[in-house]
Amino acid sequence: MGSGKRQYMSAIFAHTEEQLEIARDAHARKMQEKNGRVSTVVEVATDFYDAELYHQKWQLQRKAPLFKALQLTDGTQVLDSNMASRLNGYAGGAIRDQEMKGYIDRCEKEGSISSEVAASLRKMM
Repeated sequence: MGSGKRQYMSAIFAHTEEQLEIARDAHARKMQEKNGRVSTVVEVATDFYDAELYHQKWQLQRKAPLFKALQLTDGTQVLDSNMASRLNGYAGGAIRDQEMKGYIDRCEKEGSISSEVAASLRKMM
């Protein structure tokens, strides 16, 4: 790792030999596809520590109205919220509008988010 900043590295951490083999195979295919220009590394998982709260769901935090609409009051809720994870992906461009709207609808229907939160999120999309 050139920069020595492991907290910002792109990595796949494997917990079992099977995962390690699968990850190495996938990594080798991607390296071949990208002519060896892949910065992600494959390593055996060791102790893991969550980043500071201000790093969590970074893409979502940059979209303050979406973040505020979730009505999460503490850092643990941010870490544990499936909706925050999905919205983070949405804010980063990895999830399309229709898919996100469908997820909001399902979460509202099952009661994991309130109708108020669901309506706020839909309005912002």
